[in-house]
Amino acid sequence: MRGRIGYLPGELRLDERLTIGQTLASWGRLRGMTDTAYRDELVQRFGIDPSRKVRGLSTGNRRKVGLVGAFMAKPELLVLDEPTNGLDPLMQQVFLGTVEEARDNGQSVLLSSHILSEVERVADQVAVLQGGKLAASGPTHELRRRAAQRFHITFADDEDIPLAALTSLDGASDVERRRPGGREVSLAWTGSPDPLLKLLSGHRITTLTAPEPDLEEAFLEYYQSDVPGSRSTTADEPSPGSAPVR
Repeated sequence: MRGRIGYLPGELRLDERLTIGQTLASWGRLRGMTDTAYRDELVQRFGIDPSRKVRGLSTGNRRKVGLVGAFMAKPELLVLDEPTNGLDPLMQQVFLGTVEEARDNGQSVLLSSHILSEVERVADQVAVLQGGKLAASGPTHELRRRAAQRFHITFADDEDIPLAALTSLDGASDVERRRPGGREVSLAWTGSPDPLLKLLSGHRITTLTAPEPDLEEAFLEYYQSDVPGSRSTTADEPSPGSAPVR
């Protein structure tokens, strides 16, 4: 089982008496690992000095040692708990690239993270946990699609801005001017945009943009729900974890 699973806990405890190289070699023996080429590649990739003592390592460097240990045997399953905690932005990108390689290699990755941009980049399936219950689960693109759509509307200079009419529409929320006295209005919309477009057709507008909702917006919508009951975006098999990549 040790050879088939790579695990990075949220709080990694290391033997302070060993060097980094000795630590990785010990983990390799526990997993029955004989090929160390990929381990050595990861050591270079994450900028680790194997001769350094574990004692005195910073949080970020300890995290890098744990990541190398989790990935080095190319396990079938990787379980990573807040893996980028303590990593600088450059190392975060190195980590995400390594996850993508593992995914493309057919390995399964269960990733728990509060950094939704990295989840959105690498995860195929996402599960949102709220109050110990499954609030939503499904393909990443499905969770984004179920989030409120944000519209940005710029009205012509001589056009009255129908804030009250926009606010009264079913499906509209957070209707506001982007800046006081400005011509651009922002609002969140749920459901078919047909009523909104019908209202706007009676006004002169210069721009209308509707960026695709990101995972953070979807997460906030589920997490701010009054009743955190279990529901899924798919009719069958909800995902059991926070962000399963594959």
